[in-house]
Amino acid sequence: QQNSANELAKLQTEQIQLKSDLAQQQLAQNKKQNLIGLQLQKQQDIQNECEQLQTEFSQQEAQLKALSDIVNNAALNKDGQTNSQDILLFSQLKIHNGFELAIEHALQQFKNAKIFKDFESTQSKGHRIWCNHTDGASEIALARKVASGTFPDVLEHIALIENETPAKVILKDKNWFACINKQGTLFGRNWVLDAQIDESASLILKAKKIVSIEQRLTELAHKRDVLKLKHQQQTDTLLSEFLFVSFLVLVQLTTKNNFLFLLRIAIIPN
Repeated sequence: QQNSANELAKLQTEQIQLKSDLAQQQLAQNKKQNLIGLQLQKQQDIQNECEQLQTEFSQQEAQLKALSDIVNNAALNKDGQTNSQDILLFSQLKIHNGFELAIEHALQQFKNAKIFKDFESTQSKGHRIWCNHTDGASEIALARKVASGTFPDVLEHIALIENETPAKVILKDKNWFACINKQGTLFGRNWVLDAQIDESASLILKAKKIVSIEQRLTELAHKRDVLKLKHQQQTDTLLSEFLFVSFLVLVQLTTKNNFLFLLRIAIIPN
């Protein structure tokens, strides 16, 4: 009887320990399952963001192609072909914001001009283009609104004005060919020429937009690569968490089987 009492006490102690182990394992399993749920949500969020990036990337690519086709068509030669080495005047100009239409209107006769990469050694061919720097231009010259690029020196002889009023006074100086306002209207000594283009038709604005789109595409590609790496890391983490939970379930089943085995070999009060 004494041995039976000792065995019973031992089994009761093991039962309590097994119950405690089962509770702890269940708690750990629940926590891991919650973490897996959060990881799955994060992975879905990353997937959604990747899809949004890809959609924007495709839209930007389509817009880039459309704009490039328009700009490149301006470079077509008489045979309807374009030389990949050609650099169009408007495409290489960097203009201060807001003055694109004025400069494009002033240079309309040169819109098909191609810039030679090597000015010093290249003889005059086609349109004559001067490699200029704006530092030597008058403070009111339209040339001052060119941030960078090569342009005809005619821009150094067109004065930028806010309205028509000062045009007559400025044009008394023979250095000035004409005056122009920000909207692109040209005022000569005895003539006026309204702007022939608007923002929707501006090649300079389209060229500027192309640069902006190319920069955005680079940003999107970088973000997409980062998200792909993050998605892979999340996948690896999920796999690790899944294997750990599987291990916990296996341990829990083993512990539960041990508990049931003890119940079979002895009647233990609840």
